[in-house]
Amino acid sequence: MRRVMAAVAATLMLGSSQALAQGRPLVEIGAGAGLTVATDGSTVTMFSVPGAGILGQPAIYASFFTPGGLVIEPSTALNIVHASGSTATTLGLGTMVGHFFQGTARNSAFVGAVGTLQHLSGGGTNDTNYALGARVGYRWVPPGSGLGIRVQGGYQRWLRYGGASEITLGVELGGILHSSK
Repeated sequence: MRRVMAAVAATLMLGSSQALAQGRPLVEIGAGAGLTVATDGSTVTMFSVPGAGILGQPAIYASFFTPGGLVIEPSTALNIVHASGSTATTLGLGTMVGHFFQGTARNSAFVGAVGTLQHLSGGGTNDTNYALGARVGYRWVPPGSGLGIRVQGGYQRWLRYGGASEITLGVELGGILHSSK
């Protein structure tokens, strides 16, 4: 996973050239850092870099933009832990359907509906849980940089096993690819 995150970081640095900052924004690819608090009778607090993804895990996102400010943003998180001869795997898939109030080419507040699926396997467990929620935030687009910097907060309610609540606060950095005019 660290190699994947290093590849994303390298892509962000290469993608920040003036040449990519032309035309309409098409897609933003990035990752973030953040704080996640999950409660279901007891409270678990996680801070991770990269993180603030599905249940605080490192996640990679891709935002697909439309001309009217609509964004469709799938994300994924994968963790594989091997200890004492046993392996546990978690796979998280999420999506946000949101709206940037000032459009996607400039600084803008945004809001979105979030849906998440989390699958755990290993150690005799094979289980899936689902969550629904919302996200709000603000995205800065420094002129000519090809970067998007987001500050955001969100809430999700997990639908199985007593309905745990998840609150996230995060900062994300993404490389923006633009159409050629």
